[in-house]
Amino acid sequence: MKTLLWKTYIDHLKERRNGYLLLASGSILLNILMAGVIALTAGRERVILVPPEIERPLSVTSIRVSPEYLSDMSLFLSDLLLNVTPDNAAAQHAVFLRYVAPDRYGKLKGELLTQEERLVKEHMTVIFKRTGTGVDVKHMAAKISGVVEYRSGTSVLGPSLRSPGFVATS
Repeated sequence: MKTLLWKTYIDHLKERRNGYLLLASGSILLNILMAGVIALTAGRERVILVPPEIERPLSVTSIRVSPEYLSDMSLFLSDLLLNVTPDNAAAQHAVFLRYVAPDRYGKLKGELLTQEERLVKEHMTVIFKRTGTGVDVKHMAAKISGVVEYRSGTSVLGPSLRSPGFVATS
């Protein structure tokens, strides 16, 4: 009789064990499936950015940007750097520095302060007249071509009086 009770008890324990093993196996399979889905969708989120001037929709993902974003932001940033007067140079450079990588911030800030001092000292205005733009989304680069004029009052300064320009590199 006791043997029958023990056998029934052991069978009952085996059924419970098998149920818990099935539950644990299902949980492990779901975790593996969820990890696979996360790995496949990671980095595919889209962020819609609103630039200073909205002309068309722009998007940025963790691995690429839309050509419109690259073009518009490069034009915006070049205007901040290359269209300055003694009165607005500090404000425009402060806005520009918000977009600079931390490892280049110090050096670029020093160069911009030097330019601001020279603009104020010589009452000079910098005007950039854009002639063309190009975008390379694959390399996340934009090229803007044009003519930079340095003016003092109403006169255009000659090449020997011009201050050095800035070259942006990525």
